[in-house]
Amino acid sequence: MNRRAWALAAFVGAVLLVPVQARAAQGCQMPPGVPERRVSIDWTDAGVETNDTLDPSQIAAMSRAAPPPPGTIIRGLTVAETALGIKSEMAMWDDGRGGICVQPTHVTVRVGFEKPQRVYIQAGYAQGSCPRRMIQEHEQGHVRINRDTLIQHLQRIQYAAYAVLANNDVWPARSTSREAAGRMVTDSFRRVLTPEMDYYRSRRDVMHAQIDTPENYRNTARSCPVW
Repeated sequence: MNRRAWALAAFVGAVLLVPVQARAAQGCQMPPGVPERRVSIDWTDAGVETNDTLDPSQIAAMSRAAPPPPGTIIRGLTVAETALGIKSEMAMWDDGRGGICVQPTHVTVRVGFEKPQRVYIQAGYAQGSCPRRMIQEHEQGHVRINRDTLIQHLQRIQYAAYAVLANNDVWPARSTSREAAGRMVTDSFRRVLTPEMDYYRSRRDVMHAQIDTPENYRNTARSCPVW
């Protein structure tokens, strides 16, 4: 079984100032010396941890998924948290009117699993036993869905971030201070990437539901003579 409500969206905006070889501009025209704009993806995967110390009632209490069919005993569960972070490098210069101009130049989107995915298996099953193998096999299916679906979504995330970065109707933008300019940049990416992560989660949950079915549960139960 898979716990659905996983997503942890952690947005971290790091403002790294890029020196610009120009005097204060009148308005926010792009001065010379601003680096080419680019987006990097920083994939992180902390692996998988297995916990086999809980009984079925304790495992069921941790699940946030829809209740299983009546009579079903939850013997396994996979829990994961997806992390998303943003680090922005940006050029800033005085606009000649008491304000600050800002142009993001390099955005690194850190995405993946900063904490291990946790697989819970009912306590009491020996290594190599049929029930443990079947539970492990089912939960590894959830682990693969979490990881593979997010990997397949990385290109969409990168394109979405670049669309923000390359929007000449928005950048360079004017702000009242360096701090406010940094927040403006981070918020611009957050508004676009949050829906992208929501879309990833919706696709992932559909795939999880395809293996968490009454038929699959019955097939798993019939695979071992004794549970």
